Amino acid sequence: MDFSATLENSRILKGIIEAISFLIDETYVYVYPTGLKLNAIDSSHVAMLLAFLPKELFTEYKCSQDSKIGINVQDLIKILRRSGGKDEIQLQLDKKDKNTLLITMKSDKSTRTFKLKSKEIPGYDAKEEGLLESFEETLKDKFSATIQIEGAVLDEIVKDALIISDLIKVQVLSAEKVMNFTASDESGEVAIEIDLEKGVLDKKVQNDAEGIYSLNFLENIIKIQSITNHFEIALGNNIPMKIKGAITSSAGNPTDGKIVYLLAPRVEEENEDEFGDDFDANDIEEELSSGGGEEDSSGEDDE
Repeated sequence: MDFSATLENSRILKGIIEAISFLIDETYVYVYPTGLKLNAIDSSHVAMLLAFLPKELFTEYKCSQDSKIGINVQDLIKILRRSGGKDEIQLQLDKKDKNTLLITMKSDKSTRTFKLKSKEIPGYDAKEEGLLESFEETLKDKFSATIQIEGAVLDEIVKDALIISDLIKVQVLSAEKVMNFTASDESGEVAIEIDLEKGVLDKKVQNDAEGIYSLNFLENIIKIQSITNHFEIALGNNIPMKIKGAITSSAGNPTDGKIVYLLAPRVEEENEDEFGDDFDANDIEEELSSGGGEEDSSGEDDE
């Protein structure tokens, strides 16, 4: 196995790893000839995250075969935080020890190399590698509204809502052509209305949609706005909300890079998340076998 990948700086990788750290302590970095993939499911089964960094994002990229590298997320964050803003960063499997990941930071004045041991992650199931993509596919035809919004706008909405509550109700009203965000508790309420004709970058609304979601998870995901220009929010009725950010290169060029976040709604009557306390790979198989994962006959690509 021969693998090395060089980024102009650590901005993109650092942003993704910090978002993942909110969900889990350990994960695999999947390496393919086409690029890197990372995913995570939090222990409460409320949120799922997938990030894909295509080889085009890297200044240099080499991978001879599919493989995976087990990492301690906090250890990797500590290392990445030591990189300077202009440091080139390289990830490479040690040629002498394929179970060691070398993380090299280069500046005009120095070269620093950290070694991080790859590890086996307890409880890992091979099915988890494509779990989020499978679940995303089952949801595709259930989304009735897709809104593209600036990251800074969503950031302000979340900050306003957090003053009042740790939950937010998100609504799209097709007839009124608005998107509403509401947070409330016994102390008060805040309501934010976004004009779908003037306040968003793009939209595709077929029907009304709504759900109630955790602000703590939303607060975490919007931190990645430094590596994406905008967010695409897909909603249905009381189903997981999909938030996708396109990842651009350091030069601002578009790529196939993306970070996708699925956030389960708070089901008030049952007081549990939509993924369920026993959510696992078997849930995906059942959903797919029931027809939920069939491709859209219209041929439209949600990506």
